[in-house]
Formats: sequence, structure tokens, C-alpha cells
Amino acid sequence: MKAQWKHPDGKGGFDVIHHETKAEAVRYSDTTVAAVLDKIDIPSASTFMKSLLAAEDAFAAREILKVGKERVFDETGKRWSPTSINISPTEKKFGESSLYLNGSAYLRRMNGITLGGKDFTIAGWIYPSAVNSAQYFIGWGNDSDTRLNVGIGSNGILRWICFIGGTSIFNDESSESCSAKEWMHVEIDYRNSDNKIFLFLNGIKADERTVTGLSTARTMVFHIGQHTTSSSYNFKGYVDEIFITEELLHDDDFTPPTAPYEFDSDTTVALLHFED
Repeated sequence: MKAQWKHPDGKGGFDVIHHETKAEAVRYSDTTVAAVLDKIDIPSASTFMKSLLAAEDAFAAREILKVGKERVFDETGKRWSPTSINISPTEKKFGESSLYLNGSAYLRRMNGITLGGKDFTIAGWIYPSAVNSAQYFIGWGNDSDTRLNVGIGSNGILRWICFIGGTSIFNDESSESCSAKEWMHVEIDYRNSDNKIFLFLNGIKADERTVTGLSTARTMVFHIGQHTTSSSYNFKGYVDEIFITEELLHDDDFTPPTAPYEFDSDTTVALLHFED
């Protein structure tokens, strides 16, 4: 069974509950799997159950259950729709592989990602094949009304675009240049208290704007590797560790992370890993 329950989140969007994977939702007799596991008397459990309950992490549990991780794995349980993607070990920032996009490939979160109305951060690593053409690796929104795009301009400068309610807020290059065939950390932070949005490249603040329209939460399609209005601007290269959180991580220069992001059930909106 692949059932999903969409529960209103009170912000104009929905939380998707995966009944087939959430122990709190999966029924077992007259209770739930979570309730049964919580009450298991470990000394009387079978050898198999003891090994499973003693698993140190998700990797160890998958080894015991003989199940693999999804190639596009979001720790929040969200399902992403891939088009022509490849998972490649050729270049990777963390782990054994990363997402390779060839200019026609991309990922979409069709049910949308809710941003605005509170602090948020979008972060991740990119490795462009070249930087002499316009290409966008983050696209949130739709074609004509509201959208946020972040990518590389035709001159190799980090560039971002923002439309809210059909009005262009900005469509500008930043102060930082991108490099070809090199891992770079890109981060977008929004501070709800004063509607400031910040753009960073490798921890250096590249631009800062005020976007009052982001004070309203909106649930929009999220694209990885694709511009929201034209496939001519699709990204070419590698992407790794895409992270979206309902926290303001930075509003000034910082040191980029040296390890994978950590999942927090209270604040993480998406955390994608790519496994070959």
C-alpha cells in the first residue's frame, strides 16, 4: 500500500503523512507499530528483533532488513519526481555519490515546499561543469506569479531572481563569481523579522535584499536543477546535500559546513542525499 494522508499545516499547505512508513501511523492489531515497539521486552525478543532494535543507525537497520536506501533520499520522507537524472560517483561532496544533471535533467517536489511567514534557509553544494552560460539550480515557484531562482549568469556571476504576486522584486547578479569544476556552497537565508533575504557563496555574503512578500507563507513547486520558466536555463553539473530548514542559519559571513547537515524533525523541511 502506498497511501498518503495530506493534513493541513495551518499555513496554507499540507503535511504529508506516509502511512506505510511512519511507525506511529501503521496499524498493528488494535494499536500501532510505534506503540508495540515501545513496549517490547528486549530480553524476551527474538534474536532478529534484538539485532534490529540494537541497530546503531539507519544504515545498520537497512543492512539487517536487506533494504536499500532510495537513490534520491529525503530524510523528511518527502517524495521527489526525477526527470532524466543520474546518480554519479564521479564527483561528490559527502558520501559516495552525488546528483548529476546534464542540462535536461532535474528534480521536482510537485506537492510543493512551504516557504515564507517564518525564517528559512535553502542550502546545498554545486559543482558546475562550466560557468559560461546562464543556468539555475534552485527554482521555487511557478511561471508567472511567484518564484525564487538562484543560479549562475552567462558571465559566471552568482545570480538570483525573485517575483512575488506577479511583481518583479529583483533580477540581479551578486558580488561573487562562480568557478567551473569546483565544489561551491550556496545558501539563501530569509529573516522574517525584517523580511531580509541573504545570498551566500562559499560562506561569503554575495547580496542582501528586502522582500516583504515573503512574510506570507506559500506552498510552491520546488525545482532542483531547473529554472521555473525555461528549460534553456537548466543546470549542468553535480549537486549534493540539498537542505531546507525553517531556521535562519546565517545573516553574515560564515564557514561552510565540513560535514553533512543533520536532520531535525522540528525544523527540517527537506534534506536530500543521493546514493548510487
